[in-house]
Amino acid sequence: MSNSNSILATICEKLGVEKRVKIKAAELNELLEARAATSLSALKLTGSCKFVVCVDLASKIYGCTLNQVDVVRLSSMNKRSYCEAAKVIASILELEDRVTLRELAIQYGCSGIVNLANNIIQRYTRDQCSDVDFYSPMFLCAALIVASRAQKIKMNVGKLRERSGIKKATLDKLINEMEKYVEPDPDSKKQTPTKKRGLMEAIEAQIENLDGHSKKTRSDASNGEGSECGLVSKSDYEEWKKKILAKAQSASS
Repeated sequence: MSNSNSILATICEKLGVEKRVKIKAAELNELLEARAATSLSALKLTGSCKFVVCVDLASKIYGCTLNQVDVVRLSSMNKRSYCEAAKVIASILELEDRVTLRELAIQYGCSGIVNLANNIIQRYTRDQCSDVDFYSPMFLCAALIVASRAQKIKMNVGKLRERSGIKKATLDKLINEMEKYVEPDPDSKKQTPTKKRGLMEAIEAQIENLDGHSKKTRSDASNGEGSECGLVSKSDYEEWKKKILAKAQSASS
């Protein structure tokens, strides 16, 4: 009997599980080793922890209930660390509760960044060699956090961290890696709104045009090019301009 099988057999005996659970736990352990042997080292699991998790997951598959106090004790970890490790391993084995990126975004009120988050995951996935489900909660949560930062959208990052099921340091590392794959979304560029001219500005601009026209008319008249009937005296014009500005000021206030 190999060392792994020996450890599994001991844990199964201490937890009092059925034979079918023991067989399933061995299958899960082999699959775990094949899929993410290098990734497990980053979790800093104790020697027995991953075996305990495999037995725990196998029991749940067959609808069996284990004493979680005994499970945590056999893992040689505290409850929080064990739960985090169990979520990661369940994710690698594709045994966690499935949730889509859109569902997660709606749940945390950030549906507007789904496309950007999805693009980040796709670009990130193309550079990875591991046979891991990149649409598991930890990757989805990391992508949403990165997308929210890129779009400067406020959201409950603390809740997303909890939902990811991994340690803060591990999630931060994943976030830093994914930030390299953010590309600007052309549809998200904010257009500078055209400033609308106020009533006073429009009237003053019109008066400036009239000033120019009046000066030209007087100039033309002095050169003999205009007729006297088309001229307005400077005092009359100034009086008219004051009245127009006064009415505009009254209307805008």
